[in-house]
Amino acid sequence: MKNQLSLLLLGAFLAVVPSLCLSQNSIETYEVNTREMTLRSGPGIEYPVILKLKRSDIIEVKSKTNIQWWEVQSANGQRAFAYQKFLKRVAYQKLEDQKKWQPAPLPSGQVNCENHPNLKDKNLQNHLRIEVQRDYDVLVKIVDINLNESIRTVYIPAQTTYTIRNIPQGQYRIKMAQGKNLMTLREDNCVYKFKTDGRYLKASGILDFTASVITEAAGPNNRRTITQYPNHEIKLYTTHTIISGGNFGLHSISEGEFNF
Repeated sequence: MKNQLSLLLLGAFLAVVPSLCLSQNSIETYEVNTREMTLRSGPGIEYPVILKLKRSDIIEVKSKTNIQWWEVQSANGQRAFAYQKFLKRVAYQKLEDQKKWQPAPLPSGQVNCENHPNLKDKNLQNHLRIEVQRDYDVLVKIVDINLNESIRTVYIPAQTTYTIRNIPQGQYRIKMAQGKNLMTLREDNCVYKFKTDGRYLKASGILDFTASVITEAAGPNNRRTITQYPNHEIKLYTTHTIISGGNFGLHSISEGEFNF
């Protein structure tokens, strides 16, 4: 009788313990809240690592039956577990915003889309050389200071150099986005942002690409005219806290100001 009563009490206790398994309709969305997080094949550090995630990456939690290690949906469909202290619940609005963006795997060089002009003057032998020396990719816009419009947009991966040639005569400023995991709007592939460590900047200094004409002696009674085409070079030292653009005076702007 005593054993039977114990079993009845145990059954009653188990009946009131809330289930932490989530139904298919109740799968919750979380984002990584640390610089780097590993997904493992089981609920503990003794299990093999199957995937590494970075801050702000989105994952879906399927089950919370283990208090510390939650079962999540991995990208390849493999069963995976994440340490719950490294996860933060995604707000509804942020989740809706995430659905509007898609990866933008651009090759190094000119960005082509209908709203980004690609203005060139092949008669002008000038160039702007941009060297990215650190760990973040950059998206650079050359902005006409009179029209306040971008005439060229280029994507330059981290630790690479790109040369922009045949820039029309005029005066320009640079706008720049830096970060990792470049994204574009699904409805407008000319709008960009970096998903990870995104930062947006504008230079106060001016790049003058106005050609100059000089006349020099070409002999005792002859003179010749020479057209000089200015060239410029920028070296960007990019980290998430410090950016140096020589004397170009880079300062922070909003994501919206960068795109529009």
